[in-house]
Amino acid sequence: SPLPGRENITFEYHFSFDPGGNRYAEFLVNFAVNYMMKFKFIANESTPTLKVFEYYPEGIKVAETAELVVKIGEKFKLAGNPDLRISLAKNATIVYPSGTVEFRFSVRNAGNGSAYGVKIWVKVNPPLEIQFLSPSQLGRILTGSLTEPITLVQQFPNGTVVEYPLPPNGYTQDVVFLVKAPDYPITGNAVFTVEIMVEWNDLAGRYFNTTASESFTVIEPGKVEVVVTKEVQPLVVPVNGTVSVTITVKNTGEEVARELRVTDTFPEQFFELVSGETTFSRGVLRAGETVTFSYVLRAKIEGRAPIDRATVEYIDETGASRHTQSNPGGIVSIVMPEIEYEIVEKPEAYEIVGSYVVYRVSIRNKGTGIARDVKIVVQLPETLMIVSAGESCDIEETSNRVEFEVQELPPNEEKELLLELRPLTTGKYNITVIEATYYSPDGGTKYTFSIPMVEFRAMKPLAVRIMLTIVLTATVVIVAVLVIAVTVGIRIGKPRPTMRRLGRRSFR
Repeated sequence: SPLPGRENITFEYHFSFDPGGNRYAEFLVNFAVNYMMKFKFIANESTPTLKVFEYYPEGIKVAETAELVVKIGEKFKLAGNPDLRISLAKNATIVYPSGTVEFRFSVRNAGNGSAYGVKIWVKVNPPLEIQFLSPSQLGRILTGSLTEPITLVQQFPNGTVVEYPLPPNGYTQDVVFLVKAPDYPITGNAVFTVEIMVEWNDLAGRYFNTTASESFTVIEPGKVEVVVTKEVQPLVVPVNGTVSVTITVKNTGEEVARELRVTDTFPEQFFELVSGETTFSRGVLRAGETVTFSYVLRAKIEGRAPIDRATVEYIDETGASRHTQSNPGGIVSIVMPEIEYEIVEKPEAYEIVGSYVVYRVSIRNKGTGIARDVKIVVQLPETLMIVSAGESCDIEETSNRVEFEVQELPPNEEKELLLELRPLTTGKYNITVIEATYYSPDGGTKYTFSIPMVEFRAMKPLAVRIMLTIVLTATVVIVAVLVIAVTVGIRIGKPRPTMRRLGRRSFR
């Protein structure tokens, strides 16, 4: 029905949008209105300020369109992934009663989205006295843990205080505080742990948290405190390569440790001992004194070998037997390179004199370690001209020899030896690999592999045609004979045996 001038008509639509399991999606909705107008726009008579229409009783069909963009879950798209990381440090590992340990930490956003509602909690377990030194607004003394979190706020000149998000690559100022050791005497050692926990949300309201912790030990004055560390180098070694294990023992206490004995082990299925000893003994280790011993292992087989802790046994100041362990030695990766080859392209059995032929060999390291100083030496006949050579190829013109060298080839990578050749005379040609070698990652072990020789004949064009004709004719004859044999039932081979009747033989 007609719509009178200056009147409106409203249409109401209900849509259901499904992002298909995604957190974010955009939908485009098109609207179109078609109607008849009895006035025709005259463009050539109109101006930017005056539009001219002409009465057109037949009516002109007019279409008006509009678009609507619906965005679902835009916050998830803009939120990114805020990733807050805590940097926590202390100035002491061992302290006496009534002493203090200074802790310092900061929080950095290593993600790509801002962190909102950041809350920082500080806790000491078992509870001890905490005194905040910096920032100044945190300057208070408490015991055990914060009852209210530290938040990120910004104060404006008018006194307004608001929380602010931590943007990507943003970081907080250092928070510095002291933890006071208890005053009462301690029997033996007491370990206290400081834990920092940070909570935050992203723009979409998702919750995250992370923690970092550091411990310190309160020791009784005049006690023996033996600390042992273990270092294994290197952590990546080839088969037949060597690993050095160094164990350091230090008495960080104030009394003498007696009858010190260090015992270490290694996985014998992976290593064999080539020098040194895995045990060490000493009658006395004075306060502040350090001793070190080491041994060397040789890797036997490929694999991942876990290196366990070393154990130290000693007699403390009271005459009691005590023991402690070192840090784990880590996991040693025992690797081995393995080169495989493929002749990708080679000359045909018969080539024409003066034609261009290609010799292409691909080598790939399918092992677990880097192959170093890979070398392939190719010897060519004097009359086989080298037209061009690919990368890593060095041509010795006097001997018509090509050396292909690659300094290192990591696992699963490949290189290609490429030669373009040209036979100058008729005859038989051999492309011979006279050397193919590579070394282990440490350069201590040499490996060899072989690439078969490639043979072909260079002939004049007429000779090639005659040869191909002979081969084709012989093939046809052989096929014809086989067809006839199958057709007429000719049996090739020994004659079929005949049957005979068995009976009793008479004798005269």
